[in-house]
Amino acid sequence: MIEQYTIARPYAKAVFSLAQQAHTFDAWSEFFLVFNQIIEEFSGVPVLHTGLSSDRRIALLQDISKMPLSQEQENLLKLLLRRKRAYVLKQIAELYEEMRADYEGKATAKVIAARELTDAQQQKILRALQKKFKREIILEQAVDVSLIGGAIIHIAGQVIDGSIAGWLQRIKEKGQKEYVV
Repeated sequence: MIEQYTIARPYAKAVFSLAQQAHTFDAWSEFFLVFNQIIEEFSGVPVLHTGLSSDRRIALLQDISKMPLSQEQENLLKLLLRRKRAYVLKQIAELYEEMRADYEGKATAKVIAARELTDAQQQKILRALQKKFKREIILEQAVDVSLIGGAIIHIAGQVIDGSIAGWLQRIKEKGQKEYVV
């Protein structure tokens, strides 16, 4: 998975630069949303993997998407298809959206908690993250009951582990046998 991000990073930087110069952030976000869905849905279908020319495969993808492509978007698809790298489009999109959010002074925080967070808990986390990162925060929630309690937050390339499972693991790694709950 890390290799996919390594491959995707130069493409994402190039797309971000194009979007920034032409003020086409929304168009690129929509492009990634639509074409990631198509590529995911048709990943097992020979359209993406056959000996058809990249122009023909792009025409098929455009027919499926019903979305007009800019020359830059078409060029990106051609390049990825020619190099057999369509599988990294998802990672390109993620990196692009991170760069866009950073540029716009925003950040997305994925909060994984042992149970659904209340509105009050969400607001408390939101305020703390906004204070720490000094930017507008968008919260995404997920539930993982194996955490026992607490939460893990992924934001701006960092992981904040405030889960009970993580706390117990850190105690185990330090070799402490006794602790007070």
